[in-house]
Amino acid sequence: MKVNGETVATLTVTQSEYTFYATKGTYSYEITSPVSDKIKEEGTVLLDDSSQQEVIIPDQKMGHILFYTERKLKSPLLIEVAGEQRTLRQHITVRKTGRPQCGRRDGSTFYLPEGEYLFTARNRKRTYSGQIVIQANRCSKMRLD
Repeated sequence: MKVNGETVATLTVTQSEYTFYATKGTYSYEITSPVSDKIKEEGTVLLDDSSQQEVIIPDQKMGHILFYTERKLKSPLLIEVAGEQRTLRQHITVRKTGRPQCGRRDGSTFYLPEGEYLFTARNRKRTYSGQIVIQANRCSKMRLD
């Protein structure tokens, strides 16, 4: 987030607000999504002695991506997407448990604004990389085998 051209905060993917305090005056602001410079809000606010101005960041359409593997893991997989990391610690057996669901407790689900992302996943033996697509209000799945 920039105020009068100066960066005052770096917002994270899940952060939807930021408060800054200033003396009276006119301020220009620019808020850019941490994952896409196409999602942006900018404008000007005028603060007098007793005013408080709220700037709302435009709603981002969000979706989930779940990473899973059926391969037995000898060491956890560290998965990175859009600067965020999760650790996949265990495999699943789809024929026994069915396809996995988003929100698993093992930390393999990401919640991100819709769009295309590059990912990497690695442990001591294996490295995976590729591109995923997040769709609003959906749970996509990426099998790493």
